[in-house]
Amino acid sequence: MAISIVVSPAGDSPTEIQSTARSARTVNATITALGDEMESNIIVSASSTGISEPGITVTSGPILATIIGKYVDPFLDTFKYVSKGSSDKIETPTIIVGVQKMPLKKELYDLNQDTRLFELKTYQITVNYDDEFLVPGTETFTVTQKIMNDLEGIRSFMDTYYD
Repeated sequence: MAISIVVSPAGDSPTEIQSTARSARTVNATITALGDEMESNIIVSASSTGISEPGITVTSGPILATIIGKYVDPFLDTFKYVSKGSSDKIETPTIIVGVQKMPLKKELYDLNQDTRLFELKTYQITVNYDDEFLVPGTETFTVTQKIMNDLEGIRSFMDTYYD
C-alpha cells in the first residue's frame, strides 16, 4: 500500500506547513493521510521533535492530525538592563536571552537581536494502516514549519516595552 500525506495549508514543499511570521508565530495545520486502497483503516499520529511547545496542541486520529496554537518566541535576542532609574555605572547589568524573559520596568539599554532568517519547527507524522489485502504497516513522514524572522516582532516589543 502506498501512503502519502497532504499538508494544509501547504508551504513550499509537500511536507511543509505554510510559514508564519515571528510577530504571529501561529500554526493551524491539518495533515491528512491518503492510501491507495479506499477501504484501508488509517490512523495518523503526530508529535513534535525536540523541545515541547506549551502553546501547541497536536491532535491525532483517524485519517488526519492537527497542529494548532502559538509558538513561544524561538529567537535568541540578548538584552542588557539595570534597575529602573539606575545605570551600568551604579550596578552590574543583567543579561538575559529571549523576549519572554525580559522583565517589565527596567532600564533596557542594549539589545543584540537574533538575525537568523527563520527557526524551523519539526513534526514526525506516523501513519499506521491496515487493510484486508496487506499486512499492517507504518510509515513515518517529517513535516516542518518555518517561523520567519520578519523583524516586526522585536520592533513591536521595543515599541511597547515602556508603555
